[in-house]
Amino acid sequence: RARRRSGDAVVSADGEAARVRVHWMGREPPLAPGALWAPVEAIPALLRRLSAADEGERAALAGVAAPGVIVLVGPAEALPWVDGAAWLGVDPAAPGLYLPTTRVPDVPLPLFERALRLALGGTSSLLAVVPERGRLGVCPLDAARPLSARVLGEIAEAA
Repeated sequence: RARRRSGDAVVSADGEAARVRVHWMGREPPLAPGALWAPVEAIPALLRRLSAADEGERAALAGVAAPGVIVLVGPAEALPWVDGAAWLGVDPAAPGLYLPTTRVPDVPLPLFERALRLALGGTSSLLAVVPERGRLGVCPLDAARPLSARVLGEIAEAA
């Protein structure tokens, strides 16, 4: 399930928890895309694009949905683009997170990843994370499945 968190992160140092306001800055150079985050306003266009694609075009993609979001994972050349979506990539400093390719939090990435996992109860899932209207959108990717026609239908229902 996608979760919405405030822009604060819980940071633990020596067993003490504190809240830290996280701001997002531009990133140069951008990360290589490896995922696509489609929020609610982009979902209809994304589903039309995916429905029009043949099985071969969808074969390289895996997807997961939660209320209000669909996240696709796959090679950059296989990811469809729709207005309102965000490209995500993995930074080596936080290998368990897919983050926006052109934005980065202003806190050290290993600390950001650790704080996010603590806030989510210690999850070990690969996570897609995007800033949305002053909050964090977070979607665990452990349930992502290859995009067959059946899975695409299930994803459409779940979003």
